[in-house]
Amino acid sequence: MDAHLPQNGVEQRTDVASDLAKRLAPELRAAVDVEFTQLVREYRPMGRAEEVLVREMARHVVALAHAEKAEPSVLAMSATMVADIKDTDGDSGLDSALAASVTSDGTERVSRYRQGHERAFHLALRSLVKLQAARSSQSGRCDFEWDRFSAEEDCEAYLIEWARSRERRCPRCGQSRGDWIGSRCCWECRGCKMQVGMRWGTIFQGSRLPLLAWFRAILLQINFGELETEQLSHRIGVSRATTVRKLVASIREAMKSPNSDVLLVGLNRRPSLQDSS
Repeated sequence: MDAHLPQNGVEQRTDVASDLAKRLAPELRAAVDVEFTQLVREYRPMGRAEEVLVREMARHVVALAHAEKAEPSVLAMSATMVADIKDTDGDSGLDSALAASVTSDGTERVSRYRQGHERAFHLALRSLVKLQAARSSQSGRCDFEWDRFSAEEDCEAYLIEWARSRERRCPRCGQSRGDWIGSRCCWECRGCKMQVGMRWGTIFQGSRLPLLAWFRAILLQINFGELETEQLSHRIGVSRATTVRKLVASIREAMKSPNSDVLLVGLNRRPSLQDSS
C-alpha cells in the first residue's frame, strides 16, 4: 500500500510553520531576556564570556519550556496527518504500523529537540562553573579575602573579634551583661554564669567542620553562587559530597534569614567580587 500525505498539505503546513516561527521570534527573544535576567541574579556572571554562557543557558531554558508546551499540539497535528492519509488513500483498513509511525514521528522530534537543549544547557553550565572557579582561584583581589582566611587560626581570630564586638544575651536567663573569657574562648553571663562558645548563635554552632571550610564555603557561595559539589569539595577541603551539600543548603538558608548577619558572622556583608566590579 503506497499511502502518502498530499503534497499540497505538506507545503501548506511548512508555510504555516515558517510564518508562525517569524511571528514568535520577538516573543521568544523577550522570554530569553527575562530568563537571562533571572539567571544573572542566580549565577552572577562577570565578563563577556560568562555573560554569553548565561544567555546561552537562558535560550535553552526557554526552548525546553516551549518544547513542553508543544507536545499536545504535536500529538493533535499527528492525528490530523493520519486522517489526511486515510482520506487520500481511501482505504479504511489503514495499516496500523503506518499510523503508528506517523503519530510517533512528531513526538520523537520533540523528544530529540528537548534532549538536545538539555545537553546544551548542562554543557554551558559546566563551562560557566569552570570559568568562575578559575577566576576565583586566580583572583588576588583583597575584597574577596580568600588570602585572609588561609588557615583555621585566621578564622578563629576573626570569629573571636566578631563575638567580642557584639552585644550578647544569655540563652538561659536573657541577661546581656557578661564577660569574655579569652583563655576559654567563650562568653560568660554575669547573672547565671552560663558560658557559650564563640560558635554559639552562628551557622557553625554544633558543627564539627573546621571554620576554614565554613568560611570558604560562605565566601564562594556569596561571590559565585552555584558551584558543582565536586569543585566546591576540592576548594573547601571537605571530601564527603553529602556533607558539602548539607553545608551549602545551610548557608543558603542562612542567607535568606532575617538574622543572616549573625548566622554568617558578617561575612555576607563583606564586599563581593560582583559588587566591586
